[in-house]
Amino acid sequence: MKKVASLLLLMAILTSCTTPEVVVEQANEEIDVVNTDYVVWGKANSHFNVYGNVLNNNLKVLTSNINGKVTYLQCEAGQKVNRGTVIARITPDPNSLSYKNNVVQLNSLKSQLANLKQIRATTISNFESRNRQLKLKESELQNQLNTVNQTIWNDNQWVKNQLKIIEESLVLLEKNRESSIANIDDSILNLRKTAYNNIESGLKRLDETFGITEKNKDLNDKYEDYIGAKNTSKRNTLKVQVKQLIADFEKQDGKLSLYSDENLSAELSNISNVFKESADVVDNSISSMGALTQATIDGLYKEFLAISNGLITAKNNYDTLINTRKTTVLKFDSEVKKLESSQSELNTKTTTLTSNISTINNNSENIKEQYKDLENTKSSTLKEMDINILGVEQAINQLNITFREDVVYAGTVGTIKTKNISKNNNLAIGTPVCTIVPDDNSLKLEVYSPNALKMWMEFKYYFEGELIGTGSIISESPVRNAMTQNYTYDGKIDFEKFKEGDYVDVKVITQVSSEEIWIPINYIFPKLDGYYVNMKNGDTTKVTKVEIGKMNNWEILIKSGIDFWDTLQQ
Repeated sequence: MKKVASLLLLMAILTSCTTPEVVVEQANEEIDVVNTDYVVWGKANSHFNVYGNVLNNNLKVLTSNINGKVTYLQCEAGQKVNRGTVIARITPDPNSLSYKNNVVQLNSLKSQLANLKQIRATTISNFESRNRQLKLKESELQNQLNTVNQTIWNDNQWVKNQLKIIEESLVLLEKNRESSIANIDDSILNLRKTAYNNIESGLKRLDETFGITEKNKDLNDKYEDYIGAKNTSKRNTLKVQVKQLIADFEKQDGKLSLYSDENLSAELSNISNVFKESADVVDNSISSMGALTQATIDGLYKEFLAISNGLITAKNNYDTLINTRKTTVLKFDSEVKKLESSQSELNTKTTTLTSNISTINNNSENIKEQYKDLENTKSSTLKEMDINILGVEQAINQLNITFREDVVYAGTVGTIKTKNISKNNNLAIGTPVCTIVPDDNSLKLEVYSPNALKMWMEFKYYFEGELIGTGSIISESPVRNAMTQNYTYDGKIDFEKFKEGDYVDVKVITQVSSEEIWIPINYIFPKLDGYYVNMKNGDTTKVTKVEIGKMNNWEILIKSGIDFWDTLQQ
C-alpha cells in the first residue's frame, strides 16, 4: 500500500503546473491507494469555508430617551446590576434646538387643546338649546292635549307660539353658527401659523446642514464629503428641491396666505415629503469621527423625520378642521332651512288649525323620538370630540417627558459589558448608554460569508481543528456589510461546548451540478504536457490526456477527456 506522501507530491505538481482554478485542501489523515478499477461518476456535494462567532443572544442596550447632558453615571464593565439599579441621569438641555422646537410644538398643542375644548363647550350648548326647544314643544303639546276638548280656537294660539319659537330658534342658530365657524377659523389660523414656524425652522436647519443658500453655504463645510455620501444623486436632487422650496417660502407671510384653503393640505404633504427625503439622505451618510459623527447623523435623521411627521400631523389636523367646518356649515344651513320651511308653512296657513287627540299624541311620540335622536347624536359627537381632545392631551403628556430628567435604570439582573458614554456627555435621543449581559443570557452563532447563503443550508463546524457537528442556516441576510463585504447569518448548532467569544470554522455544503465529472485524485497523474488517466478498454489500458479543474476533498473536477461510466485504473 502506498502512503499519502505520493499523493501530496502529486498535489504539489498539480498546484505548480495548473491554472489558479485548482484549490488544494490539506488533510490530517493518510490515504491508502488501492490498485482497483474506478467507474466515473459525479460528486454528491462540495463546500466552501467561512467562519462564525459565538455571541450573546439577548444583550440589553440601554439608551437615552431625551436630548440632554449626563449628570450621573454608574456604568463600569464587570459591574453587577439589578432591575432597579440607576445607571444614568440625563438632564434636558434648554438651549438645544430640539428642546426649543419641542417648546414651540407644546405651545401649539396647548392652543389646539384650548380650541377643541371651546368647540366642545359650544357644541354642548347647542345640544342643550335644542333640548330646551324640544321640551318647549313637548310642553306646548301637553297644553294642547289639555285644552283641545274645550275649544278648537286655541290651535290658532299654538300657531303663533310655534312662529315665536321658530324666530327665536333662527336667531339662536345664527349666533351659534357664527360662534362655531369663528372658533374653527381661529383653529385653522393657529395651525397655519404653527405650520409656518415649523417649516421656517426646518428649512433653516436644512440650509445649515446642506449649505444650500449662499447665506449658509460655508457653515458646515466639514459635512460636505460625508453627508448623503452613499447616494450623492439623491442628495443633489434634494438640494435642488430644498433650494426652490426656500426661495418659494421666502414669499410667504406668517400665516401661509399664499396657500389657499384648497391647496394647503397638498402643500403640507409635499413639504413633509421633502423633510422625509432629507432624513433618508442623512441616513445615507458616512460617519466620520472628526467631521460627521454617527451621533450627529442619527440626531439629524431623527430631527428631520420629526419635522416631517409634525407636518403630516398638521396636515391631518387641517383636513379635520376643514371637514368639520364644511360639516358645521351644512348642518346649520340644514337646520335653518328646516326652520324657515316650518316658518313658511305656518305663515301661509289661512285657516284655523284643526287638531285632534290622535294628532297630538302622534306629535308627542315624535318629540320622544327626537329626544332619543338628539341624545344619540350628542353622545356620538361628544365621543368623537373627546377622542380628539384625548389625542392632543396624550401628545402633550408625551412631549412633557422631554422636559423632565431622564433616569435610566438597568431593568434586568446581570453584568455590565460595555460603557458607551462618559459623565457630562451631551446625548441625543436613542444614544446607547451601556450594554448589559442578563444573568439568564443565551448564545447564538453568527456566520460571516462573502457569498449569499439560503435558509436551511447545512454546514459542518469545527472548533480548534476538531469536527464538532453539522448545523444549518436559520436566517437570511438582506444586504452585504459595506466594510467587511460579508453577509451575516444566524446558524443553528449545539452550544454545549462553546462560550461567548469562541470562533468557529464553518464549511458550508453546496450542491454540485449533476453534469460535473469528479474522480479521486489518485487516478490522475501529471506529465510535462499535462495530466493523464489510465482508461480501461476491455482487457487493455490506454493512457488518456484530460483537462482538469478545481479540487475538493481529495477529488478533482474533469473538464474534458473522459465521460460518465468510463472505467479508470490507478
